[in-house]
Order: sequence, then structure tokens, then C-alpha cells
Amino acid sequence: MESDEQRYERDLEMRLGDPQLAKLAASGALAAVVAMLQDKRRVKPFEIERLPLDSWIIGAVASSLAEPDIAETMTNSERRRIAKDIVDSASKLSASLGVFQHKGGMRWPFQPFLDRLALEVQLSEEENLSEAGVPMDEDTAHRCRFAVYHLLMHKLDMVFEALISGAERFAESDTLLKKPNDKNADRLYFIRSLNRKFCVEFRSPCRAAVLALTSEYFDVSDLDEAALSKLAPFYKPEPIPMSQEEIDFMVQYYEQKGDPTYLDRLRAHREAESKWGMGRESSVE
Repeated sequence: MESDEQRYERDLEMRLGDPQLAKLAASGALAAVVAMLQDKRRVKPFEIERLPLDSWIIGAVASSLAEPDIAETMTNSERRRIAKDIVDSASKLSASLGVFQHKGGMRWPFQPFLDRLALEVQLSEEENLSEAGVPMDEDTAHRCRFAVYHLLMHKLDMVFEALISGAERFAESDTLLKKPNDKNADRLYFIRSLNRKFCVEFRSPCRAAVLALTSEYFDVSDLDEAALSKLAPFYKPEPIPMSQEEIDFMVQYYEQKGDPTYLDRLRAHREAESKWGMGRESSVE
């Protein structure tokens, strides 16, 4: 079976096949930024499995070079409107489907379609893991299918609750671009996207690193670290609270599973996440 190190190396090699990203390695910029950051403490709480620094930087650059998604081009009023549509639609659909819910799960005619969907998810996950060099054994495949089936049959209300919570958060969140059609919009998006990622990963804007990476793709003759601090203020995420009921459920589940090491990591992960969730830019350095 492929080790984590081998998988990381293969993923990095694949990413560097992209000419835009290969440019970083060829120019020495990747090595220079790794040297700048290698002694910094990485505190991002969202990944229990930590990527090697070079892989993380490549991933941050790749996503920051990508076209902004449609949500980034919306005005605040448009975001609030679509969020309200999602909340209203999810609430109505959840209430309507409640008629078909009973102790055994969703009634006919939904059950056979949900069962088939669970199987399709299982097969898709098997294919994805196989391509990643981590084949799924038969027992795990069945567990995967059952977990999805159980969610669809018995916990659809939780799915709708999650969608509603996400929509409400979306309505409150800020975009990285206020003027998506500005001549420097691509550069500004790249800078602010990197800034956000560095602030979450290191709790520091790492201005020198951001400037070095930006210089590989854009003209930075009019920029310095002071200018970056104005274009992309320090990003301090707001907390996403986790209810005590959710915490108790996770603790009970992993205690029963008999994996205290994972439980300890999960506790630390969730405690950090409660302090560092999604949020808005702050002018506080």
C-alpha cells in the first residue's frame, strides 16, 4: 500500500505538471518560500492530517490562481437573497418530506432510489481511493454504503439543517472582491486568497511570502509589504460554535470505538475550530 509520503510526493509531482505551478519550482520561488516558512508554527485546525509545507504552498497557490467562483462576484444583497432562497426552500422541502418519514426511514417510493444512491456513492468512493493508491476492502465498502444509506433514510433533516446553517453563514460572509471587473481584480483576488490561507494556517499574514509568490504571476512593482497590509488586512476568522450535544455525541462515539488517540486529536481539532472558524478580514495585525 502506498505510504503517506509516497502519496504526497506523487500529488506534488502531478501538480507541478501544471506549467503555472511548475514555474514556482523552476524559478526557485517555491524553495525560497519554504525556507521563509519552515520554522513557523502551523496552527490550522481543520486538517487532522497535515500536508507537507511544499505541497500546502502549491495547493494554496493553485486555488488562488483559479477563477473566483460565482459567489465571489455577488453583491451583499445578492448573497442575502440567494441565502434566503436556500433557507426557505430547504425548510419547505424538509417539512414536505417529513410526511414520508417513519421509524424505519423514508417510505416508498423514495427508499429504492436512496438505496441506489448510497451504492453509487460507495462505488465512486472505491474508485477515488483506488486511483489514490488506497484500495477499499469489502468490509469498509459496505460500511461506506450503509453510512450513506443511514444518512439518507434516517437523517435527512440533519442535511437540511446543515444547508440552512451554511446559507445563513453565507449571507453574513464577505467576498474577496468588491469590484470583480477591475483591471487588477485577478491580482487582488490572488493576494487576498493567499492572505486568508496563510492567516488560517499560520495565524500570520506572512507578507514576505505572499509578496514573493505574487511576484511570480503578477507585476508587483507598485507593491511592498505595507501596501499588502492595506489590500489584504489580517484575516481573523469568527468562531463556528459547536453545540454541547454534538461534542458529547462525538466523544461517546469515539470512546465506544476504542480509539482514544484519535479522540484526543479530534478534541483538539474541535477546540481549535471553535476559536478559528470562518470569518471576516480584520485590520488588527
